[in-house]
Amino acid sequence: MALFNNHIGYLFNFPVRVGGFIILFIGLVITLSGVWGVIAGILLFLAGGYFGFTSTGISIDTDLKSIRHYTRYFGIKHGPWREYPTYPHICVIRKERRQQKFLATAEEAADKPYQFEIYLLSRSHRGKVLLQIAYEREKAELQATRFAQEMQCDVVNYDPPGRVKARKSKHKTE
Repeated sequence: MALFNNHIGYLFNFPVRVGGFIILFIGLVITLSGVWGVIAGILLFLAGGYFGFTSTGISIDTDLKSIRHYTRYFGIKHGPWREYPTYPHICVIRKERRQQKFLATAEEAADKPYQFEIYLLSRSHRGKVLLQIAYEREKAELQATRFAQEMQCDVVNYDPPGRVKARKSKHKTE
């Protein structure tokens, strides 16, 4: 069974995660000290863990031809499996990086203004599923080719559905 597990990122941004770690620590102290009650400490501990550790990702099973966009709570992945033959294409899309004030960027991505996102695409290019994010075009294209070989898909150029509408409406007015 060929299974890809790609961790996309955390569900909450950095300041919320730090707050979650603080709440987790307070819950741990309350639970161990027994001052306000063990139940309140456990609830705070669980709430802090939820905000601190909840993440998202994607799992792909190439043998069963299924895909799962999951959210991981306390190490347990939750999300439905769907068949991916409805996604016969893979593409790489260049996007501008958003500047995040509180997030430390990886060394390789610190000075790059763009990121390259690898997507599974539906036939009409309306449905997209994020597979992975890379910070260099060559790495993204190589990984897209690997995904395409494993999943028996085609690597295509992305043609947004809005462009098709604009072209059709332009021809109607002429």
